[in-house]
Amino acid sequence: MRVAHYLVRGASGLFYVRLRVPKDLQQVLGAKLIKRATGTRCLRAALACALVLQARYAQAFDAIRRGEHMAKPPSIEDIRANLRAGRGSDYVIEQGPGGLRIEVTDQADHERAMQALEHIGRVGPWTVPPAAPMAPPSLAKDMDEAIRMWVSTLPNATPGERKNTKAQESKVRDFHSWKLTKVGGPFPVNSITRVECAEFFVHNKLSTTKRGGAPAPRTIENKFLALIEFINWAQTSTFYPSGNNPATDHANVPKKDRKRRAKTHGWQAFSSEQLARIFDPEAYKTMRSEDARWLPLMALYTGARSNELAHLEIEDCFDFLGQPIFDFNFLGPHKSLKTDASERKTPLHPDLIALGLWERVARLREAGETKLFPGLSFTAENGPANAGQSAFSRHLERLGITARGSGIVGLHSFRDTVINTLTLAGVHEEVRKQYVGHEAGTTDDHHVSYGIDLLPAGLAKHCHPPLDFGIDLKGLRPLLG
Repeated sequence: MRVAHYLVRGASGLFYVRLRVPKDLQQVLGAKLIKRATGTRCLRAALACALVLQARYAQAFDAIRRGEHMAKPPSIEDIRANLRAGRGSDYVIEQGPGGLRIEVTDQADHERAMQALEHIGRVGPWTVPPAAPMAPPSLAKDMDEAIRMWVSTLPNATPGERKNTKAQESKVRDFHSWKLTKVGGPFPVNSITRVECAEFFVHNKLSTTKRGGAPAPRTIENKFLALIEFINWAQTSTFYPSGNNPATDHANVPKKDRKRRAKTHGWQAFSSEQLARIFDPEAYKTMRSEDARWLPLMALYTGARSNELAHLEIEDCFDFLGQPIFDFNFLGPHKSLKTDASERKTPLHPDLIALGLWERVARLREAGETKLFPGLSFTAENGPANAGQSAFSRHLERLGITARGSGIVGLHSFRDTVINTLTLAGVHEEVRKQYVGHEAGTTDDHHVSYGIDLLPAGLAKHCHPPLDFGIDLKGLRPLLG
């Protein structure tokens, strides 16, 4: 067990304070060391006594140097009595849940106090872990006000950014509401502790959702990711002490669990039988909007995300070296893509041309339109594809097409349908990912070093032949304008 260098522990377990006499006073006092018994086996009490004795002897040594008489140091009994009473002539010593609090009067005393407290906080198997560090009282910002300040710093320019900002605020507000109930009133940001974050995690694990079950692990993880981001901001803003973030490492979901849940609770691809029912002309015409009819067909042949398609502008539809393409990019107002890999040039499938899509592009260009779907709302919180997604979900409901188990089906299912179709056809993984806009694998050293992207014509050569779903193109053509 480590003990401060100025403490000695006897065979009986009692502690002694050992003080070195300054060299210039050793001859005057006739001693090199001063040893005093503390009368206690408690290390913390011994350290507190040693702190007081050090200060008193330092004052005595200074008095001798000035030619004054050396004052009699206090007895150990007096020091221990003052410690129990929380008093000290030059110190205020209090015993609390977080340990000892000692206030001193000058810089030399302060340095000795810090040295003693350092040892108090780290020695002995019985040491109580220190509480979360507190920021100066002047920087103790109320959490409700801090959340409003933090939210004002988040991206807010596009509908997608506003939706994400609202979601982030809601997650942090969830913790705020939980702790308000716990402490019974407003609290500062710098009072958040790791123990409370652990309790909040347990609270979420034991709570139930509207569906009647416990929240998904990723749902809880996302709450903590938002809380981590908020506290990081608070640390930068000096509203919380810098260093360890108390919200970290509570709700990390292992990668294998994420993959397993994605398979059981994620989007499911459509079967050939389901595709035939979905695109049966008689059933398909029940979707009244022409835009709502185009989006599923475009998703079926591109594997693109619905809002990627809905954001397309007329300038994004053109011939590239003789190959008609969709240019998915970040250019233009309100646009957003999920990742950098989502920025790509996707060749237009011949079936989409047969359905009249390129004629639609020419007609809109001639009319002076800038959007491929000018009738959609580009300020909608869920993106311009929101109306088309809802219309397609109602279409599936009318047909009685549902997911198996706990999975989900919808417009995004076409992305899984395309990926599965290309995979079963033996299309190389790098080509598939480039076609649908997935991040390339970072573990493939050969691809990182030598891989190059195919031109749209090359992608068409590999990917278009397998994407033959046998739907009734002639029957659908009159429904698309």
